[in-house]
Amino acid sequence: MRIPLRAPAAALVLLLAGGRSASAAFRKPTRPEDLAARAALAATHGGRVAKVARENEGGATWEVEVWLPQRRRVDVLLDPRYRVLDVSNEQDPAETPAGRRARGETGARAVEIGRQKQLAARAAARAVGGGVLIDVDREPVKGATWEVEFMKLNGTKVNVLLDDRYKVVQVTRGKNAN
Repeated sequence: MRIPLRAPAAALVLLLAGGRSASAAFRKPTRPEDLAARAALAATHGGRVAKVARENEGGATWEVEVWLPQRRRVDVLLDPRYRVLDVSNEQDPAETPAGRRARGETGARAVEIGRQKQLAARAAARAVGGGVLIDVDREPVKGATWEVEFMKLNGTKVNVLLDDRYKVVQVTRGKNAN
């Protein structure tokens, strides 16, 4: 088919788009995760989204972790229609600089503990097939050094105990998991 040179550009775009309108041809579908992130940023008046995850506690469908200025972290819980249910400050007093100093963890020691927590979380995720990471703690119980808690997408909690070499000691699922 020959297109005359006088054809308007919109007709050319319409042809290239396979009959769809030009705006529909260039518009990306919006993913639910993107909608949740936008709603959380609107609720916190900006910041940086660090994580978007499905949630199923307290009537929430989405949990969005947002980092605000001054290294403050908040969790925004959203319902299925992306309306805000709760905005909670997630700054653990033990993880503030004052809390680390009180435990004697400063400088290189604090970095090393953070690295160890990452290794424990990765090992536990491999053992149980992943999920939403809830918490990582040192837990000297039942021959374990680390306790890692996950929430599976179906809502089941999973608690993994690891030794000092990040080998699984025990896995607890369901209601018995902390």
